[in-house]
Amino acid sequence: MIRGLFRPVPAGAVLLGSASFAGWCLSRALLLDAGPVTSRALESSRIPLPPAATAVPVEAVRVAVEGDPFRPDRRRPAVRFRMPGEPLAGSPVQPAGEPPFRLIGTAVLPAGRGFAMCQMGEQPPRLVRLGERVGDLVLKRVHQGRATFESAEGRQVELRVPKAGT
Repeated sequence: MIRGLFRPVPAGAVLLGSASFAGWCLSRALLLDAGPVTSRALESSRIPLPPAATAVPVEAVRVAVEGDPFRPDRRRPAVRFRMPGEPLAGSPVQPAGEPPFRLIGTAVLPAGRGFAMCQMGEQPPRLVRLGERVGDLVLKRVHQGRATFESAEGRQVELRVPKAGT
């Protein structure tokens, strides 16, 4: 065995040196030294606002203050606010004759096979293979981004996968 390879004095010195270096690094990392602030640094840190957002008409501020939304005599409006395209309350979400599910995606396999992923209401999505039922409709054909279903009466319904953002 080689004697003197691991001497306690040099190992202790290395340990002490590395601990002091780590302490110095930690103190430098925790100290926040902003340095001198120059006008050029302030100008580059500002994000310009669009002109419409910076110029608020005094009249708009006055109307907002006068129409205090927290006043005690304020009552609910007769007609609820709706976003554009939002259906009326109590009206069916799907038009009459439309399936009560939505098509999430399709997969076209060789030899005319494939499957579709459908979601019924709030239930988790499920895979539907050719010939399987979804509600009262049977999956007949699968194409890239669309699927054809057939009802018991022979009526065909073609659904398309909605594009992103629609």
